[in-house]
Amino acid sequence: FYPTMMILGSDEQIKKWEDISLSHKITGAYAQTELAHGSDVQGLQTTAVFDQERDEFIINTPSVTAMKVWQGNLGYNATHVVLQAQTTIKGKHYGIQTFIIQIRDTETFKPLPNVEVGDLGSKYGLNFNDNGYLILNNIRIPRENLLCRFFTVDREGNVETAGKDAIKFGYGGMLYLRIVLERYFAVDLTKSINVFYRVHSRILPGSAHHSALLARLIGIAYENTSATTHLIKKYLHFRETLAKDPKRAVKPLDELHYIMAGFKAYGSYQCFWADRQSFLTAGPAGALNVTGFHAIYADQTSAITYEGDNTVMLQQTARRILKFMDDLSQKKKLPVLVEFLRQWHDGREISFTDLTQLRSVEFINQILESTLYRFMDQVHDNFKKHVMNGTPITTVWNELMQRDLVDVAFLFTRVIIYKLFQTTLAETSPQVKPEVKEILDKLIVSVGLNHLQDVRNLTLKFGVLKGTAALGYNDEVDKEIARSADLIRPSFKDLVDSFNLKKFALFREPILRNVDFKQAGDRLTKFSDTCLLYTSPSPRDRQKSRMPSSA
Repeated sequence: FYPTMMILGSDEQIKKWEDISLSHKITGAYAQTELAHGSDVQGLQTTAVFDQERDEFIINTPSVTAMKVWQGNLGYNATHVVLQAQTTIKGKHYGIQTFIIQIRDTETFKPLPNVEVGDLGSKYGLNFNDNGYLILNNIRIPRENLLCRFFTVDREGNVETAGKDAIKFGYGGMLYLRIVLERYFAVDLTKSINVFYRVHSRILPGSAHHSALLARLIGIAYENTSATTHLIKKYLHFRETLAKDPKRAVKPLDELHYIMAGFKAYGSYQCFWADRQSFLTAGPAGALNVTGFHAIYADQTSAITYEGDNTVMLQQTARRILKFMDDLSQKKKLPVLVEFLRQWHDGREISFTDLTQLRSVEFINQILESTLYRFMDQVHDNFKKHVMNGTPITTVWNELMQRDLVDVAFLFTRVIIYKLFQTTLAETSPQVKPEVKEILDKLIVSVGLNHLQDVRNLTLKFGVLKGTAALGYNDEVDKEIARSADLIRPSFKDLVDSFNLKKFALFREPILRNVDFKQAGDRLTKFSDTCLLYTSPSPRDRQKSRMPSSA
C-alpha cells in the first residue's frame, strides 16, 4: 500500500495520505490479484468508469472471477486499499490504473456499503497473515482518489499522461515487495539452519555428507541475503531517479523487473529446497513443533505461487533474455550486469588444464557464464525458428518452448545472483577483518562449486569443456565440494552465529497467554518505522533524512 502510494501519488495525494498511513489512522492493503488473474496484470477484470457528471469513478467487480483475492492484511485489518482496475474515461479505455479506496470504517472496521470483504480462512502456511477477498458493487470514489502522478484526469474528463512508460512505474511497489519477500525467505532459512547446525554439531559431528550439506545451506542463506542487500540499493536508486527524472527511471526499473521476476522464483525454490533438507536431516528433532520447522516449511511451500507464479515469473525473465540475444546479434549495448555475455558471443573458449582451477572463483564464473550463454543461444535460435515457421507466439511461449524458457531463465538468475553475491561481499571487504574475509572467500568458492554441480549436465551437453578436460569433470566437482566443506567446517559456528539468532530464538511459542501485547505493539511500530529506511523521502521533505544514518 504505502510504497505504491509513494510512487504513483502526486505531491498533494502523498501529503494527504502519508501521515495518516504512518500514524496508523488507516491501514492499507495492495489489491491487485483477482481470482482469475494475478501475474497477468493486463488481464485484470475489475472496472473503473469515470462519471463526469458527478466527478467520480465507479469501481465494480463485474464477475466472481474478478473478485480481489489473497491480499495480505485484507481479511480483517485493512481500512483502505490501493486497487488496480481497467479504466474507462468518456468511453475510451486507458488500461490499468491505480486507485485508493476506503473499504471499512476506520473506527468500527465494519465494511462500508456495497463492499463485501472478509478473510479466506485457515491456510497451509502463512496463517499469521489475514489474506482476504474483496468484492465491490459499483462503489463511488472521488476523482482525486485516482493516483495521478503519471496519469491525470480533470473535471471534464480530459486525460494527460507522462508517457507510454508511465504505467510501468506502478509495478515499483510490487518489486519492492518481492525484494522484501526474498529477504524473508532467507531469514526463515537461517532459522532452519540454526536448528540443523545444533543437531549436526552434537549428534552427527563426524558426517562428511552433513558437513557438505550444511556448507551448502549456509551458502544459500548468505547468497540470497547478500543479493537482496544489493537489490535494495538498486531499488533505492530507482526511487531516487524517479523522483528527479521519470524518463531516466525506465532503465533501472526494467533491470529490477527482470532480475526480481527471476529471483522471486529462484530464491523461493532454493530456500524451499534448503528448508526441506534442514527438516529431513535434523533427525527426530525435526518432527518437534517447537523447532518451528513445520511452520517454516509450510510458509515456504506457498511461496511458489504468491506474489507471482514462479513459472510466469521465469517466463518474464526469459522474455528479457531473448532481447539480450537480439541485442548481441545486432551489436547493441547491453546493461552492465550482463555485459559478460558478449565475450562468449564473440567466441571465447575456456582453457581447462589443471583441476585446481576449480578452486578459483574466476574459473567457476567462466564455466557458469559459458554454460549460460550456450543455453541462451540455443533457446533463442529455436524460438526464432518456430516463429519464422509461422507458429503463433503464444503456442511457442506456453506450449512448445515453455520448459526451455523457464529453465534458461532459472540458470540466468542463478548466475546473476551469484555475481551479486560476489559484488556485495567485495563491497564490504574493506570493512571486515582479514580472518573474516578469508572465511567468506572460502564460502564464495563453496557456493560456486555447488552451482557447478547443479548445472554440470548442461555444461557437458553444450561442450563447455573440451577434450580430456571433460573426462572426470563430475567426479572432480564432487571432490572439490567435499574439500571446500572441510575448509569451511571449522567456521560453521561463526557463520551460523552471524545470523544473530539465540540458540532457541527460532522456537515458536504456541501459547500466547504470556505475551506482552503492549510490548509487541511497540515493537511493531518500531518495525514499521524501520521500513521507511527503504523508501525515499516524501516530496515535502526531500532534503531531510527520515532516519538517522545509524539505522
